[in-house]
Amino acid sequence: MDKIKMDNITKENISSRFRFRNIHPDEAKAAATIEKICFPPNEACSETMMQKRVAKAPELFLVAEDRTTGKLAGFLNGLSTDEDTFRDEFFTDAELYNPAGKNIMILGLDVLPEYRGQGLAKAIVAEYIRRERERGREMLLLTCLESKVRMYEKMGFVNKGIATSSWGGEQWYEMIYTLTEYFPDHTPIDSWFYDTRVPKLGDMGKQYVLTDFCIFDDGRIYTTEIQSLIDRVQEEGGGVIVVPPGTYLTGSLFFKQGVHLYVSEGGVLKGSSDISDYEIRQTRIEGETCKYFTALINADGVDGFTIFGPGIIDGNGLKSWKAFWLRRAWNPNCTNKDEQRPRLVYLSNCTNVLLADVHLMNAHFWTTHLYKCQHVKYLNCYIYSPAAPVKAPSTDAIDIDVCTDVLVKNCYMEVNDDAVVLKGGKGPWADTAPENGSNERILVEDCTYGFCHGCLTCGSESVHNRNILIRRIKVHSGYNLLWLKMRPDTPQHYEYITVEEVEGKITNFINVNPWTQFFDLKGREDMPVSLADHVVVKNCNCECNYYFNVKKNEEQYRLSDFTFENLDIRTKKDGYTPDAIENVRVENVQVKEI
Repeated sequence: MDKIKMDNITKENISSRFRFRNIHPDEAKAAATIEKICFPPNEACSETMMQKRVAKAPELFLVAEDRTTGKLAGFLNGLSTDEDTFRDEFFTDAELYNPAGKNIMILGLDVLPEYRGQGLAKAIVAEYIRRERERGREMLLLTCLESKVRMYEKMGFVNKGIATSSWGGEQWYEMIYTLTEYFPDHTPIDSWFYDTRVPKLGDMGKQYVLTDFCIFDDGRIYTTEIQSLIDRVQEEGGGVIVVPPGTYLTGSLFFKQGVHLYVSEGGVLKGSSDISDYEIRQTRIEGETCKYFTALINADGVDGFTIFGPGIIDGNGLKSWKAFWLRRAWNPNCTNKDEQRPRLVYLSNCTNVLLADVHLMNAHFWTTHLYKCQHVKYLNCYIYSPAAPVKAPSTDAIDIDVCTDVLVKNCYMEVNDDAVVLKGGKGPWADTAPENGSNERILVEDCTYGFCHGCLTCGSESVHNRNILIRRIKVHSGYNLLWLKMRPDTPQHYEYITVEEVEGKITNFINVNPWTQFFDLKGREDMPVSLADHVVVKNCNCECNYYFNVKKNEEQYRLSDFTFENLDIRTKKDGYTPDAIENVRVENVQVKEI
């Protein structure tokens, strides 16, 4: 058999190359044949035993079928049980299967030689983990030879040492993967966060291609025509607006229930550079509810809105960036709103939103803004605005404003402001205003950052943030990894925030300081006292200019219960002052000044 070239899969999404599914009853013999190829005789499962496993627990097999050939490229199989220690009898006795068992004993991971070295084994395990999490399992257990320990560790398994197993006369290591994960306050992470499937265009209903409705790549502004098409799609029962290859210009658009947006490869939905092409409506901006310009893409009160596809949504913001800096040169105190600019995407009061695979670029103002939304996913998005030659001012990648359950995964963010920003209101009584509120259960993982001002920023318009988890990220450059902006005119509470498994370069590793831009107590005579507590930063390997840029200011805010653990830091300035935080725990932290 010809070896399948690695780039055949790396250039395509694994899921488009392979179909992951349960095993069919008549595939037991094929599975046994693959097992004999993948394992030596003393370790391999016999055909008879494979038949029993398939008959007893087919739902605990996961096979990878080559979509082109229909061939089984590999599979994983296990048995469910309430036991929590692996023993050799699981290999030989399918009657140990307990359908309701809380744990899975992994009996084999097999990938044919011609499919190896391409990430397929990792993809099979990841899909198995996702599936068993959804089924409510608690733990996966397996045994492996010492030579495979590191491979499974990279997949997230923990090495528990030498196992009791003596299968095949070998020495085995027991590996465990805990399926139940938790937010910082020990709230379980819901299975919703693990479902990262992206729909196909054909899954979204009837397709309405712009060019079929006399909307062309000809430099004209088609706001009225595209909005009429959106309205028509809703009236006809829903479907998806398709942006084909080419560049299509528009002003503000308002998506409605059942209407989705797909941007094709080579397709660009481009915003007008003329502010008069964007309607003024009651909206939410910079922590206040007021009349302001709408975004390029808007949706309010929509359930299940999806923006996806490999193409580009381009804000076309260069003209407004230049105008902003001219205005700021003329009036250094001008606000972000003074230079009238639209956001790229504004979603309010929406639920079950998905932004996937799309390029979001060159916003005039904030790139995406969520307000009072629930269950929003950003998957595999590319979010960009330049820091040079013309800086794109205040083009935050993702502004999360009074929202719950938000996932940002496998995204690239490079913007001339903060990347992921937690907002929620500002002002001396912001914590009592009904339009303001908390952000809770926010998960940012497996992302890469180009330049930005803050990888995770609380503020500047923020009231309460709880259960914020950012993990497994890479940072190429930027000003702040974790930035807590403490406004002296706003009561704030930042709690249960964890930053972990970070690699890269940053100016400030942690920055906690007063933020006084546009300070206004609005007649309040006392200064509201803010809190930041239960903050954990761990398992990071970073180079920075300033490790601990934290100012003690008990008149304005109180910091307590911070943990710094397993940190390898190279920095130009340490700056660590333990008395800045009450009840700080430091464990295995190496800070080297360079």
